[in-house]
Amino acid sequence: MYIQRSSLEIQKYAEDEEDEDFTDIHFGDNTSSPASLLPASRAKLTKSKSSSIPSEPSESEPGTLKLSGSVSWLEDEEDEDDPFAALEEELDELDLESNVARDKHARLCTLVERLVSDLKLSQPEDIIGEIVEHLLQILYESPDTKSVVVASHGMLPILEILETCTRPLTILRLLKIVNIIISNSVEVQENLCFVGGIPIISKFAHKKYSSDIRLEAANFVRFMYQTSTLTLQMFVSCGGLNVLVEFLEEDYDSVTGRELVLVGVNGVWSVFELQGPTPKNDFCRIFSRSSVLYPLSLVLSRVLDEEGELAELVEGRIVNIFLLFSQAENHVKETIADRM
Repeated sequence: MYIQRSSLEIQKYAEDEEDEDFTDIHFGDNTSSPASLLPASRAKLTKSKSSSIPSEPSESEPGTLKLSGSVSWLEDEEDEDDPFAALEEELDELDLESNVARDKHARLCTLVERLVSDLKLSQPEDIIGEIVEHLLQILYESPDTKSVVVASHGMLPILEILETCTRPLTILRLLKIVNIIISNSVEVQENLCFVGGIPIISKFAHKKYSSDIRLEAANFVRFMYQTSTLTLQMFVSCGGLNVLVEFLEEDYDSVTGRELVLVGVNGVWSVFELQGPTPKNDFCRIFSRSSVLYPLSLVLSRVLDEEGELAELVEGRIVNIFLLFSQAENHVKETIADRM
């Protein structure tokens, strides 16, 4: 009897071979009612029974709300626990900063190109002064833009203006621009020598110019004898030895004079250290006509009273220069004796 009853219970859920459609699937009247697979008559009976049972006071609804709230809370917790969220924010900030920096650099490059194109001898001196001031300010703020000046062929108009300019402030700013552009670039320095920049700039080392202009010219001279053998050879061929001797004649006690004297001493020593086809005796003969030993002896007497690595270095170089002159030919010694 129990087995027969169980079979009947199971038979309710058995598939009827003659019933091939889904008409016996009964959906509730609203979307909240679940679907039923019972026959329609039984589904109605079940629905009537469920409607006769009084509904519990809104405990299930808060339960449902609580479930959805817990799901959203889990999603928020997953977002907070995401280890890559902070990294993505940092990357976004870095991308934004790099884009801003790239746009600023592009605008500066465009501005430098325009300033270089406007740098012409035909411009009035006031306009040239403003262009030079603006260009120098940009190079101070963004030294990378110096490559734009070179690429825009800006060195030639700068040399042309330096050759004819009479305003000290404009000359000073142009010399600063040149030194900024050629710093740390052997190729640019050699190209500047090829286009005749050494004699144009070296003339500003003379005493008739202000100390600021002379210091900038001395910085240029330092680049010439420190960078490469080629630039030093070109400097010597353009009359650079006379410039070095003139630096040696400055007052060692003044700040500006000390800088110029040190440039002169190191420059003379670099000339004698030059490895080239020119014998050292020829350099001794050229220097002997300029009475180079007398100012060197004065500098040596002053340096001997100082202490430090720089003083020892200068002492050693001056003594080596004296040694080379002592080994020169008799004509050099006679010339030195007559001029001393």
